[in-house]
Amino acid sequence: MKIRHLSDTHLDRAGGPDADGTDSTAALRRMLADLVHLRDLDALVVTGDVADDGSREGYARARQLVGGYAQERGASVFYLWSCAGLRPSGRR
Repeated sequence: MKIRHLSDTHLDRAGGPDADGTDSTAALRRMLADLVHLRDLDALVVTGDVADDGSREGYARARQLVGGYAQERGASVFYLWSCAGLRPSGRR
C-alpha cells in the first residue's frame, strides 16, 4: 500500500496571497504538480491545519485540489484536521 501524507495546507477563504504575501493555494497547486509523476497511490492523508481560517471555502478548495489529484490516481483521501480546534464549518 502506498500512502502520501500532506500536512498543514493552511488554505483560506480568499484563495490568494494573505497579508504576509503567502499564497497557500498556489503552494498546494505547485506541490501537487511536482507530484504528478506518482501514479501507483492508494491513499492521501491530509493532516494539520487544512483550512487556516476554518472557512467552508478553504475546506472546499482542499477537497477540490487534493480530491482531484487523488481521483486521477484512484486513491482515497482522509482528512485529520487539528490545531486550535478548527473544524469544517457546520461540523461538530
